[in-house]
Amino acid sequence: MLPQQALSEPSSGDCMSDLFDLEDQAEDLLQAELYEDAIAAAEAALAIDPKSLTALFVRAQAQKALGRVVDTVGDEGRPRQIFLVETAYKPSAPVVLILSSTGKGNVPDQHLLPRTRYSRIFWFPQNLPEHDNELPPYDIVFNAVGDLDAAPEAHALAAQFAKRCKRPMLNLPDRVGRTSRTGVAELLKGCETAVIPKVRKIERAAGGWTQDTCADLRYPLIARPAGGHGGEGVVLIERPEQFMSLVPDAPVIYATEFFDYRSPDDWYRKYRAIFIDRKPYPYHLAIGANWLVHHWTTGMEHDAGRREEERRFLTSPKDVLGDRVWATLEGIGATLDLDFAGIDFSVLRDGRLLMFEANPTMLVHPEDDPLFSYKNVAVQNILDAFDQMIAGRMKGN
Repeated sequence: MLPQQALSEPSSGDCMSDLFDLEDQAEDLLQAELYEDAIAAAEAALAIDPKSLTALFVRAQAQKALGRVVDTVGDEGRPRQIFLVETAYKPSAPVVLILSSTGKGNVPDQHLLPRTRYSRIFWFPQNLPEHDNELPPYDIVFNAVGDLDAAPEAHALAAQFAKRCKRPMLNLPDRVGRTSRTGVAELLKGCETAVIPKVRKIERAAGGWTQDTCADLRYPLIARPAGGHGGEGVVLIERPEQFMSLVPDAPVIYATEFFDYRSPDDWYRKYRAIFIDRKPYPYHLAIGANWLVHHWTTGMEHDAGRREEERRFLTSPKDVLGDRVWATLEGIGATLDLDFAGIDFSVLRDGRLLMFEANPTMLVHPEDDPLFSYKNVAVQNILDAFDQMIAGRMKGN
């Protein structure tokens, strides 16, 4: 058998909620690559429960990212399999084997697969096991390796495992592999009711970039490092002569043609929908003054009118978007053919959907801020649909 950590028994008493909060905080900080803060949160959780597997794992991964630990190998020189086993807080819960990368590129799953409803086995494969009995028992597999650019090795191993897996698997790796920025653009290019911007993946040559690197694309261009998310390193390049001075310092970039998507009232609107079993569900609407829209930078906490517009979208998305755009979303979900994914998009003045990105790595989480608590009904609809999908897959549906 490959090494596997023992199950932990959390401490009892009033400090349990503090422990869970610290575990969640440590995971979020690790995902955000704030490694020192992740270690601090993990250490605080371990002060409550020294056997907390979540805290132990986060601390180990953060230390590894900071260069403070090294990998170990098995007796025959093969890298050890890394498992993190967390039992559910209720008996007879489904056991989900979660395929993950040890770095970036994972689907944020802490709210999709919480311990309140599922036992979780996080598997960070270093290689494929020689025998199936080397894996702990599980009921269903969730492939959380969601970004081929960020985790190519983990994606390749997940694809190999899918060929021999005898249990139901969500987000088959071959379908996830089509959701790079260039892959999605190619996959959806035939959609007549959507604008799918032209995009190129470009590797920096030995001599570096040149002004003609993107000569076949129309300016302005959005340039971003491959494997990045959340606006990391993203720049808008207005003219070819600006390319050399503004291009991100990265070995590989995506260059995407920019479309001005300002609404008639001069706000930029970025909608997000989540696909559960190929069906779209509204998740949020970010309305900002800058073309690079993120919900947390829009200042919507100071504008009740924009929050009310988001609430209307979450409550009646088809009425807000119109039949044409909603039908386009349904078609995109069917074409992606994933069990879990998301899409960021806007609606142009001519009524067509403008796609920004569509992939499985999008975060779904409830809102703690009372100003945005109206979002939680929509979030719960997504989580309920995800639970129903898992139950159906386990029954063979």
